[in-house]
Amino acid sequence: MGGQKYIYNNILFKFANIASEQTKTMFSNDESLAQKAAANEIRAMNAVIDADIPHLHITLTTLIYVQGRCLIATAIAPLDGQNTLAYGSCDAAKTIKKQGKLVDMVNQLAEIVRLKEHKVMQRSDKTELTLCGPVDMEGHVGKDGLCYVLDLARLFPPRFCLFVLHIFMFSYSIIFTYISFPIIIIIKMASIKRRQ
Repeated sequence: MGGQKYIYNNILFKFANIASEQTKTMFSNDESLAQKAAANEIRAMNAVIDADIPHLHITLTTLIYVQGRCLIATAIAPLDGQNTLAYGSCDAAKTIKKQGKLVDMVNQLAEIVRLKEHKVMQRSDKTELTLCGPVDMEGHVGKDGLCYVLDLARLFPPRFCLFVLHIFMFSYSIIFTYISFPIIIIIKMASIKRRQ
């Protein structure tokens, strides 16, 4: 998530806005999309907490809405950029790391939240790697020895629009529309249901 960033009292404040040219392009010049990305980051953090993977941590984070603006406040973890990075990329996929105990933890997380491994390409040397999450998700082994995952806004794929599916089905058959509603509910619930 782009936007302006400030540090105060060991708390990182990120404004979910479109201040730079990069974020204007990323969010099609629509600030509400930047705010949705911030909310997605919180949803993904909640999924990591619910997954309850031993020794996998996130930073204490909150989403704040003030006068129509969105702000994420997160505690600063004891990390050191590329030096503590063990999974993912912190430089837009120029270099991608996949090493150490974080690989097993992220694989466990992916299994619980039902994400499949996919191929990504490292931009510096064009090598292919397989990752379970988005390439910009960062997994760090902090200076304190704990494992952290950060930048989770794109952990989950975009949701399929059920309203469009309903209209599409209606255009073919009125009977199919009557059957489709329970099927849609079952599909949606199956994607949310946690594995035991």
